[in-house]
Amino acid sequence: MPLHSQRVIDILLAECKARPERFPGYNDDLLETLAEIMKLENEHRRRGTNIKQRVADACNALGQVISRKKSD
Repeated sequence: MPLHSQRVIDILLAECKARPERFPGYNDDLLETLAEIMKLENEHRRRGTNIKQRVADACNALGQVISRKKSD
């Protein structure tokens, strides 16, 4: 993994851990979504996928999870 990629991962992990836990599992859900986005970006570099739509879909899915869990 290139050095700059590791730096991005380190920053994202630190920022996720710094977020307040809005509900049990919030930070885990956030980290999972960020990992998914990074995976999508890697696929995009290799195959030229529709990255904008796929990232938007991942963010929307996280929003639905947050909305559902906050209302529980």
